[in-house]
Amino acid sequence: MNAIFVSDYFATPEGMKALLEEDEIKHIYYLHSKEEMTVPCAYFTKMGNKLGNPQERALLASTLAHVVRAWSESSAKIGFSPNNKDKIEEIYKRLVNKIFENPISLPYQYCLLELIKPDNSTR
Repeated sequence: MNAIFVSDYFATPEGMKALLEEDEIKHIYYLHSKEEMTVPCAYFTKMGNKLGNPQERALLASTLAHVVRAWSESSAKIGFSPNNKDKIEEIYKRLVNKIFENPISLPYQYCLLELIKPDNSTR
């Protein structure tokens, strides 16, 4: 498999590209191509014209941050260090505030990365 789909909730597509260009990663894989796409958040789309209502915005912020918190907690269970438990709570609180302040930034960015194992014939 050469191409992988990367959902980058915590990194932009450019951030992912920069990560893959680091020396520690480049010797394992190099980036052959990158295609970015933006997918609207279903919750944001469902909000319609209710974004001016502070209660609706708070509900949206809480819901989305809760989803991200669930991802973080499940990641902690399967591999993140238990020492990061406090960081999950901090990320959750920051997300609630960030989403409430600017719900327009909610469409998610994704990228399709084609990674190739380097050898003399492919470079």
